[in-house]
Amino acid sequence: MILIKKNTVINHNIKKVFRYFERPAILKRLIPPYKKISVLKQEGISVDSITELQIKEFLFKLKWVSKHIDYKEYEYFADKQIKGPFKEFLHFHKFKKIDDNKTELIDEIKFILPFEPFSKPFKKYILADLDKMLNYRYQIIENDLDIEEKYKIEKKNIVITGSSGVLGNYLFNYLSSLGHNVVRIRRDKKDKNSILWDLNNHYLSSCLNCADIVIHLAGEPILEGKWTEEKKKRIIESRIETTKFLAEKISNMKNPPELFISASAIGFYGNRGDEILTENSESGSGFLPLVCKRWEEATKPAMKKGVRTAILRIGVTLTPAGGALKNFLDVFRFKISPAFSKDDIWLSWVSPDDIAYSIIHIIANENLSGPINIVSPNPIKMNQLIIQLKALLKPKINLKVPEKFIKIILKEKAEEILFSSTRVYPEKLIDSGFEFKYPNIENALRHTLGFEIKE
Repeated sequence: MILIKKNTVINHNIKKVFRYFERPAILKRLIPPYKKISVLKQEGISVDSITELQIKEFLFKLKWVSKHIDYKEYEYFADKQIKGPFKEFLHFHKFKKIDDNKTELIDEIKFILPFEPFSKPFKKYILADLDKMLNYRYQIIENDLDIEEKYKIEKKNIVITGSSGVLGNYLFNYLSSLGHNVVRIRRDKKDKNSILWDLNNHYLSSCLNCADIVIHLAGEPILEGKWTEEKKKRIIESRIETTKFLAEKISNMKNPPELFISASAIGFYGNRGDEILTENSESGSGFLPLVCKRWEEATKPAMKKGVRTAILRIGVTLTPAGGALKNFLDVFRFKISPAFSKDDIWLSWVSPDDIAYSIIHIIANENLSGPINIVSPNPIKMNQLIIQLKALLKPKINLKVPEKFIKIILKEKAEEILFSSTRVYPEKLIDSGFEFKYPNIENALRHTLGFEIKE
């Protein structure tokens, strides 16, 4: 039997910390973004409750079923694998009161590998993986409770588009974990728990009268595939037409939502070199600035109705679940570190956690509206991201990628994304009192990849 024991101090009282684990579907919130794990069923943490997961690891897909076997309020709960990859797996979650505002959270995991001694080479990998998952979990618990204590927002009815995307799914899970009633707008007719829309026929199956907040994130992925004329058309129409459609629906409502949050991107500013850009800066030139400008203008019907409208100019979101970071990690998995020959490209980045928390901040601050830069206050040069990843992942091969070679392959896409220098400052968030949980790149990467945070 292999034993892992890990603990941390959460700066909140023991009742809040324990109740956090009792929230419906909280497990989806606690799964690290670098793990391909789907929650099929979660009944809670009381005795005899069942949790079912589907896990993709390398080329394998397996089902994990666990049963909660012990529970004592504010002290502990325990779950045991009844079907899965281990011969035996038992996880005790223990809670110890330090004082009225501090709780020691203790995880004790005991497991036996199958097919011993042949499976022993996997022991080191499993121990490291469990350690990273707990590191990620501890940070999420602490930060979530901090934000809830600071803002104390009453439960809202929230409608969200684009929830099948990386950011949309992340926000859906986070907002749901807070107890908000979050409903997806989707095109899938089989999803009975969602609002159905069909833009081609200007159809929305359910009106938005019940919504307090509408969050619009839908859009054709920009990083995926070549920028053919057809692809560029989808990028434009999937943003502008959907935003205009929703904004017009809102403008025609007798009881419109109190807040309309619509995504945009820092692509609005274009390639601007070393210029420091705020929400007051003009748009740039090129395909992406044009898309973003028209995207933002499509919200006007909601604004004219008097609905508070926040336009999120989101930076490069650093998550291993998708986007730029995932593309870099795919290379690092082969122990190869890429580097650009060009070293003057500003990267305005943001952690997905700070996107989620900034949305809570916007909801709570009624004076915030219009364009809002959702980026870390500390942009970096592109190669600094590579340097930080090298320090964490320790590749064996350094591969310098010539700029000309990338431009030949990616063409316009390279000019507007990889070699577009955009140095953005989140002036509105900072001036309104928002505090970033991950303002520096090292801790942002450490958290999202499961490494311990350096104080």
